[in-house]
Amino acid sequence: MLSICITVRNRSKVLLPNQEYAFFLPQCLASLKNALPPGLETEVLISDFGSTDWPLEEWIGQALEGIPYLNILATGKSYHNGLGRNLAASKAKGDFLFFLDADMILPPSIIQNGLRCLKRQKAYYPICFYFLNPGHTLGFWCDGGKGNVFMPREVFLQAGQWPCPPHYQSPYDEDQAFFRKVKATGLAFENQREPGFFHQYHPGRSVDTILKRKRHLIRKVVNGQIL
Repeated sequence: MLSICITVRNRSKVLLPNQEYAFFLPQCLASLKNALPPGLETEVLISDFGSTDWPLEEWIGQALEGIPYLNILATGKSYHNGLGRNLAASKAKGDFLFFLDADMILPPSIIQNGLRCLKRQKAYYPICFYFLNPGHTLGFWCDGGKGNVFMPREVFLQAGQWPCPPHYQSPYDEDQAFFRKVKATGLAFENQREPGFFHQYHPGRSVDTILKRKRHLIRKVVNGQIL
């Protein structure tokens, strides 16, 4: 079984600066459902840190119709991506884990490549294209990202699970630290750009940094094609 672990807080219905709503998690799950091959035993586990934008129970059953899911209420805890992933993994039934950010769009190839690596006892770190504007016409390949990963459950436990504060304060730093821990287990891995694997735009410091300091990385997108 493949257990898909997601951490979320207010990612279902988000008001953007242009006064339009973005439905990050619903779009993520819709693309996930379309990407899963028929017959694959799958479950989705979501650690929800008190979301108030659009309660999951109002829509997730229909969105994941036919796919077992578990909504883990992380009440009384401060939001933390690594903690949420560890909570989801602790409830997982599968021998294989797929840690997935809540604001991604997935192509079918990502599941195919992930399963191929898992069958060979490898981890798979797919590289996403990160959108930088609401119209999704600018972005960059996030080659250093390590937050989305397929891995055997036993390696996750051997690596000591996802790091949590106070040692690491940003999700990026946690991802890099956990990647180093996974490498230390000796597990082989593959890491490649995955066409159609997109990080949906939302404003934040990381977007501002790229726009101001790393403009050489930015690519235009026309009709869904990265130029």
